Amino acid sequence: MSVYENMGINLRALCKQKPSISHVCNELGINRQQFAKYINGENFPRQKTLKKICDYFGVREIDLFMDPDSYLLDMDEKISSLVRKKEFQDILGQVLSPQETMLDDGLYLTYFRATSDPDWVIKSVTAIRKQSDRTEFRRLTGYNERKSSAWRLSLGSHRGLVLNRRGILYFAALDQRASQAPSLATMHWAPTDVSILTGKSIALTKSGADVCHVIMEKMPKSTSLLSVLRKSGAIGIKDGDLPVQIRQLFHNM
Repeated sequence: MSVYENMGINLRALCKQKPSISHVCNELGINRQQFAKYINGENFPRQKTLKKICDYFGVREIDLFMDPDSYLLDMDEKISSLVRKKEFQDILGQVLSPQETMLDDGLYLTYFRATSDPDWVIKSVTAIRKQSDRTEFRRLTGYNERKSSAWRLSLGSHRGLVLNRRGILYFAALDQRASQAPSLATMHWAPTDVSILTGKSIALTKSGADVCHVIMEKMPKSTSLLSVLRKSGAIGIKDGDLPVQIRQLFHNM
């Protein structure tokens, strides 16, 4: 394989670390058509441009011309070397060490307002349960919707763990249905006189990643799962049945 082809393959791999090739071109100030010739192995950048590209990706010039397989092995060794460092292990230990989530066991009514469709709010049910040194949760979405409802497409049964990192709660889960779609929410306690969490979530759907504002409201201990499920479903942001406090929190997010 020629050095032109090696450069093209390695450069394309580096671009995958960025949002898009167009993003790379904009940040480097390089014409998109000219850059395409580099990643296709059709042309070679001038020395000044080559240095700019290497500085941008944080690689040596020789790295771009190495055999792609050798380059990947070289990167694997660099990563392995980093992981073995005591400093990295100390940080990893802090991240993985159990931390109290300060979440009570029980049921939470969870409101999702997608940035792509802000006129609607999806109400889900989240059950929290502590198990020795970890906090588990189960979230059900769309099960109270009629089968003919378009919101039935939002059906989900996510199961996962809650992690506390410096006061931020991370809800990481997988959909237990066939899709196994992942979701992640970052939450913190709202400055209110009731137990309410606010934050953002991102979930992988058939149409791509969906970003939402999220609110979790603790239900009284006497609340049954069936009664909370009956409250779940889609509701308009201006609907009178949506609590005023929840609507106000969404407007402030």
